[in-house]
Amino acid sequence: MSLTQTKEPDLSTYEPVVDESKLRQTLGHFGTGVVIVCATDENNEPTGMAINSFSSVSLRPPLISFCIAHDSSTWPKIAAASAFSVNILSEAQLPLGRKFSKRGIDRFAGVDWFPGQSGAPLLSESTAWLECEIYDQVPAGDHQVILGRVKHLDVGDPQRTPLMFFQSRFFGLRSVPNS
Repeated sequence: MSLTQTKEPDLSTYEPVVDESKLRQTLGHFGTGVVIVCATDENNEPTGMAINSFSSVSLRPPLISFCIAHDSSTWPKIAAASAFSVNILSEAQLPLGRKFSKRGIDRFAGVDWFPGQSGAPLLSESTAWLECEIYDQVPAGDHQVILGRVKHLDVGDPQRTPLMFFQSRFFGLRSVPNS
């Protein structure tokens, strides 16, 4: 049976086996990169959101993944587009990581971006960019796992270092002490 045929769980009867705040705290000890997923909406306006669950999945076909909460108000706008971008943030983009994590604001106000080959917004100064189409969406608890098929990609300035997320805070590699 395909994963996409798996029935979405009924979370109204879910009883946690572990303390959810302790789970969040524990998983916060796993450092991740930060990306901003973007698209243009039905009015051709840019929309986007910060993601720290991004991962490479497959080379053949070229697939990536990330997770979205079921109550996201931004994801339906991105999902409705024919293409979306994944902007791998550089540490110089720390303010963008914070800005795109907030709800109820114009996330693109004052943001320098340009359209990619697919038309999806690419953020200037990113470490790298991928332009994708939705390959699959898989229900997973209170989130969805989004699989994207990479159609176009590019690397920015190779001297840029990535933005990281660890223990609920953003870090650049240069700001982490050497051991």
